[in-house]
Amino acid sequence: MSSITDARESQPLIVQGKPRFGRFGAPPAVINVADFDYRTPYGQPVSKMGRWLGFKQFHFISLNNADLMVGIAQVDLGWVGHGFFYVHERSSGKTLEFSFNQPLGFRTHLDATPQHGKSVFRKGWFSIQIVKRLGKREVEVRKLGRLLLKATLLEHSCQPLALCTPTAANGWTYTQKSTALPVSGTLNFNGKKYDLSRECWLGATDDSCGMLRRETAWHWLSLSTRLPTGELFGINLATGVNETYGSENSAWLNGVLQELPPVLFEQREDYWSVRSADERVKLRVTTGWSREESLNLGVVGSHFNQWVSQVSGTITLADGKVIRVDAVPCLLEKHFAKW
Repeated sequence: MSSITDARESQPLIVQGKPRFGRFGAPPAVINVADFDYRTPYGQPVSKMGRWLGFKQFHFISLNNADLMVGIAQVDLGWVGHGFFYVHERSSGKTLEFSFNQPLGFRTHLDATPQHGKSVFRKGWFSIQIVKRLGKREVEVRKLGRLLLKATLLEHSCQPLALCTPTAANGWTYTQKSTALPVSGTLNFNGKKYDLSRECWLGATDDSCGMLRRETAWHWLSLSTRLPTGELFGINLATGVNETYGSENSAWLNGVLQELPPVLFEQREDYWSVRSADERVKLRVTTGWSREESLNLGVVGSHFNQWVSQVSGTITLADGKVIRVDAVPCLLEKHFAKW
């Protein structure tokens, strides 16, 4: 469990024009990006337009049981707002997917306050609403007036990862994540209404923001499951972001957060290997259906794959406890962005 716990966590992220870096025992009071003294690598103040285009925000939520995977995203890149929602059933291969863009972030509002606030993405008759209240998160997805998803994730059951790291010459990245969260609510998919408080549904949250690199690339893996012992277990692994003065690699066992070492993602002929140099992380990931996007406009672009996958292998925690997973549902992502 993280040992970084002090009174600073009641402070905002930006203090005297600079971000506070490192892992926090609890999220900061507010992500006060307007107070950041943002300068070019040559020491000149960045213009208002540069600040607006430089700041990126993402909210991503996943829900899964043994057979279904749900992904929900709200994204504000300044020059475009983006929202997507999908449900994929691994046993049948059936998928429901919606994905929309809004030029210049029109009708896209992401609240960066860590523990409360309302974020909304709307495009025509499609909407994603995420409401953060202290200790829980409420999500609604609607299309043509029909409620597709109404879910509540109990975040108070899990110590969140809260991390801020330096990025490139003059930026920073803040990320806040939780896994293996109890879920309640309903999902309407393929003519059936699912009760999310049953069938071992679990959720994960991922809020990230900051003044990111002009070109950013990462790999990411997220897992939420209930072990055969009945314990709740989740992992978050990444490369390409949050690798200076800290790492976002983490495991949660019954809500208790533990750091994991840096890992390497390697694509083999028919699977991915995700491993650490000290072999505390040894995972084999088999990919399935993928949500894909590819956009190359020269000045800006994105190439994105998010696979609904299965992972097997071992994770050794800091106390020596070995967690074994066998064909557990997970998400694997590879993303290159030029923004």
